[in-house]
Amino acid sequence: MDTPTAIDSNAEAAVGRCHSKLSDASSETMQYNVFSDRCISRKLLTDVSRRWSVLILSSLRVGPKRFGELKDAIAGMSERMLSITLKTLLHDHLVVRVGTTVCSTYELTPAGLLIAEKADELFEAVYSALDSMDPQDLAAAAAQ
Repeated sequence: MDTPTAIDSNAEAAVGRCHSKLSDASSETMQYNVFSDRCISRKLLTDVSRRWSVLILSSLRVGPKRFGELKDAIAGMSERMLSITLKTLLHDHLVVRVGTTVCSTYELTPAGLLIAEKADELFEAVYSALDSMDPQDLAAAAAQ
């Protein structure tokens, strides 16, 4: 059984990560900890769990979209917020921009697709939870 090896704390702090490679040299498995404020996984979780990010990722699951198509697909999001959120997702390598500045589309990277699939599972869990709630409780929650 493989056990994690320790990383020099100075090196860890320098790269802002919290992972360690498993001792098996052939394994590229990393261990992350979203509960650590120094872990890169916390930053990614923060970025993808924002309301607009998760909706953009999910929207792109069906295929590439232009900026205006994304804006139309997600009700209530301003162009400014879409632009800011896309920049974050591009920086996190979850979305890529393909094409020219005049005619470009946004699409998911393999990592973005993985997160989008899990986001859609979360949406289904939310819908199921709502279905199991008392309608009066739902009405009261919606009124707040």
